Amino acid sequence: MRFPHLLGNERLKQTFSSLPLEKLGSSLLLTGPKGCGKKTAANDIAMAILCTGNEKPCGACPSCVRFSAGTNSDYEFFGGKDAVYNVDNIRAFRSRSFVKSGDSGTKVFLIADADKLNPQSQNALLKVLEEPLNTLFILTCENPFSLLQTVRSRCTLFTVEPLPEETIVTELSKENKYSPAEIKRVSALCGGSLQKARDLLEQGVSPYEEYAVSFMNCLDDEFSLFKLSKDISALSREDYIAFSSRLTELINDALSSSPSPGKLIKIYDYLDKQNKLMPLNPSVTSLSSALTAFCGGLTEE
Repeated sequence: MRFPHLLGNERLKQTFSSLPLEKLGSSLLLTGPKGCGKKTAANDIAMAILCTGNEKPCGACPSCVRFSAGTNSDYEFFGGKDAVYNVDNIRAFRSRSFVKSGDSGTKVFLIADADKLNPQSQNALLKVLEEPLNTLFILTCENPFSLLQTVRSRCTLFTVEPLPEETIVTELSKENKYSPAEIKRVSALCGGSLQKARDLLEQGVSPYEEYAVSFMNCLDDEFSLFKLSKDISALSREDYIAFSSRLTELINDALSSSPSPGKLIKIYDYLDKQNKLMPLNPSVTSLSSALTAFCGGLTEE
């Protein structure tokens, strides 16, 4: 099958090009950092599964045309900012998978941001993930370990990777809206997310964004970490809170692909505790120094 809309991710594309669609299994789990293209990849897979043409997805058969128009009755999406991830909604979603499919003979049900599901909602999915009725379930999430092990074990896991900086630069350059210097700057800060890069260009890059990325890059360089700490200490309290939140996001993104996440988990837990104590400690200097000292004293695991 092809991925006509997914940028980068040559490894994933190669895997699927040599994997017959009938060998995919009944449930897939696509993981990767925020904004890396998980939903795009899931939609390309869904379109291919429902396609009745030869080269899948062909983009021209009735099923593909309906899919592109958002009217394919054999495809259903659950997610988005207004979605309520409670057990009743998941049970209703699950029950619709029992409805007979149309022309393609199968259905595809996608749950985006599945890590928002509470344990009760996840348990409601277990039976259909293991024994669906002519339905392929696709779940996406940032960190697979945020899901129950019983859910993970019923899914075939695939990783969607962040885009390389050069790909971000190439795509943004096509738009002819920004200077090369602006594009280069945001491409280094966006964490491999094209949408994040666009947001940074539109909203401007704040100091806390650059400091959070720089902090991540300095985690294995104690001297650079302490040098950077002096600049971070000059942030306003509001910007330090935003820096801490952004750093937490970056660490969470890195956890899904790190071969030895022990150090990152400790920093993530430390940030979580520091964020909860933030109202009790008004000094940005002491917060920044404590964080830097903690990270500088950790060893790789």
